[in-house]
Amino acid sequence: MDSPRELGLKRQASGLRNRGDALGTEEQRRTSAPGPGFTRPVGVWIDPPKWRKATAWARLRPAFLVIGAQRGGTTSLYRYLCAHPDVLPALRKEIHYYDFQFGKGRAWYRAHFPRKRGLRSRAITGEASPYYMVHPLAPGRAHP
Repeated sequence: MDSPRELGLKRQASGLRNRGDALGTEEQRRTSAPGPGFTRPVGVWIDPPKWRKATAWARLRPAFLVIGAQRGGTTSLYRYLCAHPDVLPALRKEIHYYDFQFGKGRAWYRAHFPRKRGLRSRAITGEASPYYMVHPLAPGRAHP
């Protein structure tokens, strides 16, 4: 029988980091793509505040997606884009809507972007989620 420490190391190695049993949480099983060898990136999935979701209709639609390899400069590119006065950042850089959060709906996604009111007419926004490049369902979801 494995000690608690050994179990914790096994969970970390499998990417679960003590978040559930060996199969993962219900959310992980429901949103993961089928197929052998598919792994979900480890991270904290934080929902936007409820008031942002209620005002999703009044928020900018993303004009760009930064997609690329992890450790391939996507963060730098996103920061360079957001440095422009007409480009506004999302609530966080990696939203992961088209890969793991798609089941939460479009209002959840739009809640991550700035409101339209009071912005310059040329203002745009976008996100950078490198994992879209390797997720098997992301391209079809991003381009309906």
